[in-house]
Amino acid sequence: THAEHSSSATDRSATRETMSLLRAAVLGVRPAMRAPVRRFSGGHDAAEAAAEMVRWEKFSYVAFGVSGLFGLYMAYVEYQHSKHPHEVHKPEMSHLKIRSKEYPWRCPDCNLFDLKCWRECKAALKAAKE
Repeated sequence: THAEHSSSATDRSATRETMSLLRAAVLGVRPAMRAPVRRFSGGHDAAEAAAEMVRWEKFSYVAFGVSGLFGLYMAYVEYQHSKHPHEVHKPEMSHLKIRSKEYPWRCPDCNLFDLKCWRECKAALKAAKE
């Protein structure tokens, strides 16, 4: 029975091979699938790619030069601007000084880091003592 069993297994594998050959003949033989080739720069050959690289390298040099010149120009403009004294014109913004209660320090209406207010408050306190 063992011989019959191995014989039937051989027959089955032969039948499978025959069926796969017939299926390939009927459907047409397909070539093996290859991994797609990615052409990042549009499928140029090496010479075209090198020429394109040189072209963009030249564009980069021009862009660096223009950026450098613009930076020097802006540095000159800022330097000229900084040579003249300026007054700081800060608009009054009443909504920034809304108080629900006084602060717990000597000058109760001054914010902690508002140095101008502190100077004015200290001068007013000094004048009140004298």
